[in-house]
Amino acid sequence: MELHDVIVVGAGPAGAIAAGALASHGLNVLVVDKDTFPREKPCAGWISPLVFELTGISPQEYMKSGTLISFSSLVVWDLKGVPREVEFKRTMGYGIIRSEFDSFLVKRMRGAALKEGVRVSSVERDGHGVVINGSLKAKVIIGAGGHFCPVAKRFGEEGTNEKAVAAVVSETRLDKETIMGLTPNPDTPEIVFNEDFSGYGWYFPKGEYLNIGVGSTSPKDVNSHKERLLKRLGDLGRLPDPGRYPLSKFSGHAYKLFKVAPRRLVSDRVILVGDSAGVAYNMTGEGIGPAIFSGLAAARTIIDAGGNYSAENLSVYRKRIYSRFGRPYSPLFLSIAPLIPKSVIGLLRRIALGGSFGRREIVAKRWFFRD
Repeated sequence: MELHDVIVVGAGPAGAIAAGALASHGLNVLVVDKDTFPREKPCAGWISPLVFELTGISPQEYMKSGTLISFSSLVVWDLKGVPREVEFKRTMGYGIIRSEFDSFLVKRMRGAALKEGVRVSSVERDGHGVVINGSLKAKVIIGAGGHFCPVAKRFGEEGTNEKAVAAVVSETRLDKETIMGLTPNPDTPEIVFNEDFSGYGWYFPKGEYLNIGVGSTSPKDVNSHKERLLKRLGDLGRLPDPGRYPLSKFSGHAYKLFKVAPRRLVSDRVILVGDSAGVAYNMTGEGIGPAIFSGLAAARTIIDAGGNYSAENLSVYRKRIYSRFGRPYSPLFLSIAPLIPKSVIGLLRRIALGGSFGRREIVAKRWFFRD
């Protein structure tokens, strides 16, 4: 039996950050991941300045090894489908390539061991720790394996209300000249809300990459939303010639919205982080900043626990998450929410998209640039 202080299942941003913080404190940390890095990850590839603040990494340092596009504006399509730019006087976010970003964070896990290509088939407590695959044991385990994390599946369910957002994403590498010819807004994310306000699509040209995707709280409708977005973009001449530059295949992924359908964040010897914990922001689904915050909070909780990894002693992690993201909605609210008339949803859509005030103060400031 291989013994460790901490095993982290998943080497994405939350897991890598937690592992590095714990290893730097002198703990024996093992990270296992089913993939081999660098790996492709469906994602819009948008991070907030908070990510650099939390990690202590400077944008200049990151740019030495990865694509980083800074932007200070957001393009929001209005009710008539006209792109409207909302400008700010400072950097509001950055575009990244997830395969580069995740590999960068993995390389910074100094002191933590990494086992790649390891699929977790079993997770069990044995009274004195947690055992992975019958052969890897730790005093405490961090579930960081994303929405379908085996640790979350084993220990993290919160009742049966397992609602998820579905998203499909395509990221195509093109030459910069081609991208410049497709858009009047290079290196600026564009937001196109679904007609039923169930989510939104995005069009994000960044450097030599074109990222297009759609997310929806109605998973069965996500592909139809994608097709409508592609038609609108095609009609405007915003897509590359499919004969010369076909878009890369759309890949799907899922995630939970923290306040809508929370998971059990802690139990004896177990903490969930990132998409395993379902900490994505409600209005945008943005998850990288929340994932990194949760990874750091988990590491601090484990360090402070001093070897006592009972659910009660680890519950301070839940308090840290609630302090940052707010408490989940009550069951009463969730039961009432589906009864909200479509007319109210339509009114919200008109307020948010119908004028410059709504696009700036609600869509940009309150939803997409909230950090």
